[in-house]
Amino acid sequence: MNPNISTTTIDPAVASLTAARFGIQRIGQPILLTLGLIGCVLNIVIFLRPSMRSNSCAIYFHGSSWANLFCLTWGLFVSMLAAFTGDNPLTYISAYCKIRYYILTGSQLSSRACVVLACLDRFLLCSQSVRQRSFCRPKVAVKVLFATVASCACLSIYVVVVYDAFPQARQCTLNSATGRIIDTTVLFAFNFGTPALLMSTLSGMLVWRLKQNGKRTGRQKV
Repeated sequence: MNPNISTTTIDPAVASLTAARFGIQRIGQPILLTLGLIGCVLNIVIFLRPSMRSNSCAIYFHGSSWANLFCLTWGLFVSMLAAFTGDNPLTYISAYCKIRYYILTGSQLSSRACVVLACLDRFLLCSQSVRQRSFCRPKVAVKVLFATVASCACLSIYVVVVYDAFPQARQCTLNSATGRIIDTTVLFAFNFGTPALLMSTLSGMLVWRLKQNGKRTGRQKV
């Protein structure tokens, strides 16, 4: 009786999951890729305008848009291409596997870092200190942006070591338990936890500083 129960209950569930996965890969991914590419291209075009190039905050968002474009290309597009062609080189070409995850990880870190820098830029711009406001100059922003991208690229080098292709299992994944710990720690600290904490903190401090400046301006007018 047990075999009959497993056949009638598990097989439909597996079929449903397979159909859902097929629908996401063949329908959902192209839609997400198209919308994402349109959004990134429009952002880049807007931030390339002369008025935006002189804005330090816009420079950081410009860098974040390029990072998001790389994320879409090496993340969603590569996955969609493998699904449509039925051939996934990531599973049997080790160099391709390492390069893909290296670029994807570096782009994700760069995107989060640029948003954090944009929040910091707006916070310092509201400062009464001339020295702090000097950080918001476009030339300084460009230097900080390139330094940040270089730092994220260096931080992502561990991916080349911990990721590998496994043809027998048809997977491109972490090659050891130690690599899994390193990857989880880096992604949680620099891709999720720290950026979210910094953005929330800087946003709260920005609101507080704006209120303080508003009160000071009101007293000066009186």
